[in-house]
Amino acid sequence: MNLDNLMTIGIDAACAFVTMNLINMLRRGVFGLGPKQWLNAPKTKRERTARLILLAAIAALATSSVFAARSYSGSWQGYIGEWLSRAIITWLLCLGQFDAAKLIWPTAFGRKEDADESVD
Repeated sequence: MNLDNLMTIGIDAACAFVTMNLINMLRRGVFGLGPKQWLNAPKTKRERTARLILLAAIAALATSSVFAARSYSGSWQGYIGEWLSRAIITWLLCLGQFDAAKLIWPTAFGRKEDADESVD
């Protein structure tokens, strides 16, 4: 493994971290109450989870476009390919980071009751 591969992995992880924090800020209502109300509108946990996964995909597409600009070499086809592949990787890493963060800090993602119910 060379240094360029390690840099790519680090940039993917940084992009996923930025995406996760962006989603958490949207869930908290930092940028307005619209996304927070949209996420909390469904009554069932399954629908809320589906909306969170959709929001993570949208945020991954947005943030990975900025991170993919680093590797832009003049070819728009190369940029689109890099952007989409980075978005998929970021989305998957972001979902994995949500699971890890929920275990470490459950009250950051919801009510205290939800955290108590998930621990058996």
